[in-house]
Amino acid sequence: MENKHRFSEREGCRSLKVLRIVGIAIAGISLAVLFALLFGWVVMLLWNWLVPSIFGLKAITYWQAFGITVLAKIFFSGVHGDAHKADKIHRSVDHRWHRWMGIDDEASLGEGFGRFSHREMKHYRDFWKERGEAAFEEYLRDIGPDNSRNAKED
Repeated sequence: MENKHRFSEREGCRSLKVLRIVGIAIAGISLAVLFALLFGWVVMLLWNWLVPSIFGLKAITYWQAFGITVLAKIFFSGVHGDAHKADKIHRSVDHRWHRWMGIDDEASLGEGFGRFSHREMKHYRDFWKERGEAAFEEYLRDIGPDNSRNAKED
C-alpha cells in the first residue's frame, strides 16, 4: 500500500509541474500579445502626433498602425525562424574553430582548416580518436610529476 501512495504522490507532483509549465506558457503568450497590442497603440499615437504635422499625411487607425509595425518588422529584419538563429550560432562556432586552427583570412576557409587540408583534417581527427589519450599520458610522463617542462630543463 505504501508503494501505491508514493506513486500517486509522484504522479501528483508531475501533474503540478505540467500545470505550472502550461500556466507559464499561457502567461507568456498573453504578455506577448498584450505587448504587441500596446506597441501598435504607441505607434498610432506617435504617427498621429508627428506625421500629419511634418509630412501632411492623414492620421491612421490602430489597426493601420499595427500593420505598419508588422510591415516594418518584415522589411527591416526579414521573416525567418529558428533556422536563421541556428545559422548565426553555427557561423559563430565555425569562426572560433577556424581561429583556433590558425586560419587568418576568409579566403583560406575554402582550402581546408588552417594548416591542414580537408583530407589531412580527417586523418588528424582519426589520430586523436585512436591515439589522443595515450599521447597525452605520454606527454604528462615527459614533463614530470610537477607538470612543468621548465623544471625538467633546469
